[in-house]
Amino acid sequence: MSAIKNSFSVVLAGGWNPQIFTQNWISENLCENTSSEISFLYPVGNTQLPPRIEFENILLEATTKTLRFACNGDSLDSVDDLKKVGEVAKKTLELLIHTPINGMGVNFGFEYQGDQLVTVDEFKTDDSGIIESQYEAEIIEISRSLRFSNDVVLNLKTVYKDDLVVINFNFHHDSHTPGECAKYLTSDIIDEYYNSTQRLLRELVNEDD
Repeated sequence: MSAIKNSFSVVLAGGWNPQIFTQNWISENLCENTSSEISFLYPVGNTQLPPRIEFENILLEATTKTLRFACNGDSLDSVDDLKKVGEVAKKTLELLIHTPINGMGVNFGFEYQGDQLVTVDEFKTDDSGIIESQYEAEIIEISRSLRFSNDVVLNLKTVYKDDLVVINFNFHHDSHTPGECAKYLTSDIIDEYYNSTQRLLRELVNEDD
């Protein structure tokens, strides 16, 4: 099992002004070190996509509807990296307290590939009745919404393609103010979410080492 690059992330949904996130604003408000390098990488061929803003091992993508903060270090994403991402997202909420908020998500992605010899039958459903013998499934996607707690829904998506299995976890909150969102971005809560992904993977995925 491997963490997927840039998949450990925090997404804040609401009404955002991407023009706020200039190099100077990020340096003065979000960076630990004001002299840290900040890169703006603009997509080629698709002007609808936001620029990738990279600073201090964090990736920020800002649109009018969402802010996405993701781990962006040299190594695979880790829960400690996500805690730092959560701190930056929380600071953004505290600074932009008048922003209308629709909700937020804390996300993790994992993949199993090649000689890991994964057994994931517990995730699958019996599709023999809808896929007849002349068909061969190229990609299978299974999505589930699971009640994690009174105010948190776990959206679990599993994708099967050839010898690759991708499992994405989205812990979603219907928060409506920056303050409500910020309370879910503590280190303890991010630890709780990560540990829940590991318990679920251990229960549902069998690896032949």
